[in-house]
Amino acid sequence: MNFSVSKNNDQTAFDLSLDNKSGLDSTHLLKKYMEIDTRVQPIMLITKCWAKSRSFIGPNMLPSYAWNLMAVFYLQNVKFLPTIFYEGKTDTFKLSTNWTQPEMFQRTPLSVLLWGFFHFYVIKFNWKDHVVSTQAGNTPVAKAQVQNKNMLLA
Repeated sequence: MNFSVSKNNDQTAFDLSLDNKSGLDSTHLLKKYMEIDTRVQPIMLITKCWAKSRSFIGPNMLPSYAWNLMAVFYLQNVKFLPTIFYEGKTDTFKLSTNWTQPEMFQRTPLSVLLWGFFHFYVIKFNWKDHVVSTQAGNTPVAKAQVQNKNMLLA
């Protein structure tokens, strides 16, 4: 359920989930990605703030969680992040391989990674034929391969 609370002309929106394990698993997954590198969380926050300021988050638009997945998928595609698989138990995840972050990213500034996010989705990503899938990592997934057309961003 989505809620909005107003106080002193300030409005705060939040989601409430009752007895929904998938929401908790999604939160744990994002937390695992944020634990890999301290720049992951700022990238997620900045891209979400940007999207919200442009009205790309809201009714009939992508939810904020989708923007987080887009940030992770971009970082996977440039080999900054690995693919993490859910093991089926709460807070149990494993890396796709024995992954280590390439040395070139050790000192890459946040600004360069953010520029890369926008360059990736505006110039490089083939929106017509592919979907964003953090489960596939840096492997392109064709829209035709997706079983459930309502789950194109997963």
